[in-house]
Amino acid sequence: MAQENRISIHISEEDIAAVKSAIQVLQDKLMPHLVTLSVDERHSLTKMGDKNFAFVSKCKDYMEQNPGLAPQYIDLEEMKVDMAAVETLRSIQNTVAQINSSIDDSMMLSGSEAYVAALSFYHNVKGATRMNVAGAKNIYDDLKKQFIRKTKSNPE
Repeated sequence: MAQENRISIHISEEDIAAVKSAIQVLQDKLMPHLVTLSVDERHSLTKMGDKNFAFVSKCKDYMEQNPGLAPQYIDLEEMKVDMAAVETLRSIQNTVAQINSSIDDSMMLSGSEAYVAALSFYHNVKGATRMNVAGAKNIYDDLKKQFIRKTKSNPE
C-alpha cells in the first residue's frame, strides 16, 4: 500500500528570498517599536482581551466627552496612543497568527509524512537484516540507536 501524500511543498529560491526579505522588513520596521516582557511581567499585567477591548473603548469615549469625570492621574492622550497601538498591532497579529498557524500545520504534516517514510524504511531494513540481506545489518545497527530506551541501568 502506498503512503498517502497530503503535502508536497516546493518553494522557489526566489519566493524564499522574497519571504525572508519581507520578514527582514518586519524586523527592521516593527521590532524597534515593540517590547519584550519577562514571564513575571506578563503574569503581573492586567490583560485586555476582546471583551475588555470594547469596555476600554467606551471608557475612552466617555472620558473624551466627560473630562471632568476622569481621574486627574489619567493621561487621556496617552490612553488614545495605547488604544491606537492595540488596534494596529491586533491587525498585524491576526494576519501573522494565520500565517504562523499554516506554517506550523505544514511543518507538522511534512514532518509526519517524512517520519512515516523513514519508519517504513527502517522496518523494511529490519526485516531485511533478519533475512540476511547484504548491507542491511550495518544500516539497521546504525538506525536502531534511535529506538534504544534509556533506563537507570543503561544511561545511554
